[in-house]
Order: sequence, then C-alpha cells, then structure tokens
Amino acid sequence: TLEEIHLEGLSSDDVNDLVSEALCYPRRLTRSLSNLIHQKSTGNPLFVKELLNSLATGNLLTYSLSRHRWIWDEDEIEVKSVSNEVADLLTYRLQRLPEGVLSGLQVMSCFGQNVSLDILAHVRDNMRGSSDIVAGLDLAIEELLITKADLGKRSAVYSFVHDTIQT
Repeated sequence: TLEEIHLEGLSSDDVNDLVSEALCYPRRLTRSLSNLIHQKSTGNPLFVKELLNSLATGNLLTYSLSRHRWIWDEDEIEVKSVSNEVADLLTYRLQRLPEGVLSGLQVMSCFGQNVSLDILAHVRDNMRGSSDIVAGLDLAIEELLITKADLGKRSAVYSFVHDTIQT
C-alpha cells in the first residue's frame, strides 16, 4: 500500500543550517544570506540547494581568497530575477550535461521513476552504436539528478530525484 506523507518546507533556521554547512561558514555569518534563500525558496529543500548553486555559478556568491570569507550582495540577490520553479533550475542543469548522460536519462525515463540496473544493461546491450548509458548515469548521480540504491549481487535501482527530470 502507498502512504502519502505531507512534508512542510524547511524553517529559516533549517535553511541557515544547510547554507552554513554547505559554505563551511559559521551560522551567525550566513543568517542574512539564508534569510534571502529561505524567502525565495519557501523552504523547499531541493530549491534551496539549486538556488545556492545558481547564486555561486552566477557569481552572486563568491569566496574571496584575499579576505578568507564568503561575499554576497544582499541587494543584488534580492532583486535578481531568480526562478521560483525548481523545474527551471533543473532544466538549466540538464542542458549543461554531455550528450551521453542525457541519452542515459532519456532511456531511463522511458521505464518510469525507478529503473533497475538489469533493465538498463539489457537496453545498452541491445542498442546499436550507443555508448554505455549506465556509465553516463554516474555523472547524473554526481549532479544529484538521480540516485542509485545498491541491492547487492550486482543489482541496483536508479531513481529520479524529481519528477520534472523524468519528463
């Protein structure tokens, strides 16, 4: 049987804990940044992570080697047009992936939310001229787009972390 679980968004303190840990920076120094991230993410854990990543890649959050500290401009972050949709950020990340990884994700999506290694290996073995789709999924795991659960005896299940990635 399936049981539905209702999850609340993270509190501003929880977001501050995540930001502090991600930046290896004291909580008292990340509070202002965390408040902005909490406001924009409404506490959605996936969006918190994606937003933090987006700020860093967009140079709105940088580490100063000369000052030995993180630097961000709260005003710039506040007015920055940041998507409120997790899907937009995930799409951006997908677009940056190599073709082989995208192919693996496309094949995986044909089989649903959770796909066994056996199915992917069978598809790989029967596709002509294809690269190893299973090997490409390791990068998708590193990018936190999918997870892999080892079931022992050379078996595993790959799962999408968000239904938007699957579609």
